[in-house]
Amino acid sequence: MKTTIGQRLNRFIPWSSIASIGNSSPARLTALAPLIGYLIIYNQFIAEFFFLSNSGTASDQPTLSVLDLLRDLKLTFLYFGLVFFGIGAILYAFFAPRSIRKYKTPEEFVLAMGAAQTEWLIVDNLTRVGGAAWDGNWHNDPDSYGRTSLSFTEDTLYQLDAILEHAGHNAFVDEEEPGKPTQDELDTGFYNALGNVMTDRVLECILSKRRVDRALWHNAIGVIVDDRARDVFYMAYSFDEWSKFGARLSCSAMFILGGVLLAIPTIITSVEVVSQIGK
Repeated sequence: MKTTIGQRLNRFIPWSSIASIGNSSPARLTALAPLIGYLIIYNQFIAEFFFLSNSGTASDQPTLSVLDLLRDLKLTFLYFGLVFFGIGAILYAFFAPRSIRKYKTPEEFVLAMGAAQTEWLIVDNLTRVGGAAWDGNWHNDPDSYGRTSLSFTEDTLYQLDAILEHAGHNAFVDEEEPGKPTQDELDTGFYNALGNVMTDRVLECILSKRRVDRALWHNAIGVIVDDRARDVFYMAYSFDEWSKFGARLSCSAMFILGGVLLAIPTIITSVEVVSQIGK
């Protein structure tokens, strides 16, 4: 199967990697750059005494080297670097999932959720991930279950299937033959002709909350709460980490572009210092 450019990029930009920059204090401060950066950076006092300390200007020099041109653009590089970095910080604040912004690792998230664990907290995380397992709304296109994308990875689908299979298999337990579904269980629609749990049917039942399936719904949720609560929280963090590919890509691009532009004035100053030492 041919790998697309988006799939290749997706592996390198999970929200957890972006969080190391987006959660930092300098990144949060640069969010103000698009609004007040021009007033600060191009302040005459700063321009003359901090950045433009060279006595000559471009108009006074008969010929200009590349270094001279870059020196005159240092403020511009600095300003646009802060602006792009600030845009990245704003995108991160708006689109990064709260679980990623607040918790550095899935282990921290699982422990925090476990301490506040309630049935409805587990159901909320399960249905949030489960709702994204369909390409569109589950009730409009039930056959689209299991379609992975750049924002819903195969690993997340595998974790979801494992939880749903366990719930569907144990929602009704036959004490005489616990390893084999009974005819009544097959009639509920949870099992296919081969006796395997249809995870999409289990998830559809949980999401719909139909009254006719209320007993089955409560049994399935009860199994998940008792046996797979930590798995649900881990799956939810994994889902959040790879969600919103477009926002992740845009945020990463802004941070990278801003970082490159901010590095240019530093490189120019270093070259100037080295060139002065050599004279």
